[in-house]
Amino acid sequence: PPDAAIGNTHKQTKFPAEDNTQRPGGGGMDAVLPSEQSLTTTQLFIQSHWNKNADNTWTQDTKQLDEQLKTGGLVCAQVNSRGDCGYEAIIKAGALAESFRALKNETLHLVRTNERSIRRQFHRAGGITQNMDAFMQRIQHDLTTDGEYADNHTLQLVAWNLERTIVIHDTFDFHQIELSGQRPWSTASPASIAHPIHIAFRQHRMFSLYDAEYNSLGKLEGHYWAIIPLQQQPEIIVPTHNYFQPLDSLVDHPTLGNGRESAPPRL
Repeated sequence: PPDAAIGNTHKQTKFPAEDNTQRPGGGGMDAVLPSEQSLTTTQLFIQSHWNKNADNTWTQDTKQLDEQLKTGGLVCAQVNSRGDCGYEAIIKAGALAESFRALKNETLHLVRTNERSIRRQFHRAGGITQNMDAFMQRIQHDLTTDGEYADNHTLQLVAWNLERTIVIHDTFDFHQIELSGQRPWSTASPASIAHPIHIAFRQHRMFSLYDAEYNSLGKLEGHYWAIIPLQQQPEIIVPTHNYFQPLDSLVDHPTLGNGRESAPPRL
């Protein structure tokens, strides 16, 4: 919001906590239209910091973060919005994988061959609110199934699989979460850990899509972008701006216990 303290903050987390309000894919209150704000103030803020789409709608996108990244020669790059954008973003940002499916398969293999050690690490980290068996089943389901939104737990597993640290940048307040590529059960220190992968995300169901008159059309789904060198500007990909309808229209969109939408379309 216009009166928010927006600054460069950094938080390093060795393991992600399952907190729906503090992670990519988390929920939260609408950060754009607090009741005490005047419409004029909101309009000015949206015009300055939101992206205007071809259909005259306004979307919380990467405009703010790009302004910060360009000072370091970086920029956000769009990836396809088809359910596996987190994995697509990691590949576009520099991971060596043929496709998002190959990346998920490799990560699934890591989980199955090191399950005891991975269970131990997540247990030590805390923040797992469900039974560990159910948690591991959910992880394997997400890695097996196309279109399942990546959260911090699956992205931590991807970082361990690649043995590369993944840094996730919030597109709104520039907060960063760092997921170490060092496998806790291994004493080896691959050189690739020194070259982190940077991606950006929009909080899930936190921001609204607005029409030309600044009326909310519903909550936007979460999304990931790759962060790449500015000189490598990619081809233009026009995303589908999926958003959530009012609550009485959500009968066909059941919510899973982990707070993620289970029905398509998924970002």
